Amino acid sequence: MKFAFAALLLVASVGSAFGQFGRVIYISPDEKLRALVIPTKKADGYFHESRVEMQSASGQRIAVNDHSSPDREHGRGVVHAAWSPDSQFFVYTTTSSGGHSAWHFETFVFVRSLSRFYQLDQFVGGSIVDSEFSLFDRSGFHGRRMKSDGRHEDFEVQLSEIQWKQKT
Repeated sequence: MKFAFAALLLVASVGSAFGQFGRVIYISPDEKLRALVIPTKKADGYFHESRVEMQSASGQRIAVNDHSSPDREHGRGVVHAAWSPDSQFFVYTTTSSGGHSAWHFETFVFVRSLSRFYQLDQFVGGSIVDSEFSLFDRSGFHGRRMKSDGRHEDFEVQLSEIQWKQKT
């Protein structure tokens, strides 16, 4: 009984800490990296924009992708995020903090081998139009995009097969 109470207390305090600071930490499956999604607060107290920081397990900063804007109305906020099963890619979708292009969920990928962020939309032949995605196998990505003719379609891509260095 004491153990259950202690566990409940620990969970409650961790939940409070995350709620208080608004940060979410995603640990890679191999537990060697962590991604921090740090929301920036608007004057009205709501979180609408995000900064994503990649760190080693010891807390050393590897890379940062800041989606905040000076006026807190023209940046992007993280909607959905996950690590690939092989721990080589951290993927997240974003939405506009000002409500612009509400149909488009710019999607970003942290490529571990290059220690860089890339916008996935530039590599998949269309704009990503759904905030939800799934990761499968070692580095498979399943999402929904809008093609140049305006049609929406589901698609899959192996993140490990993309030539990331080609675009910046």
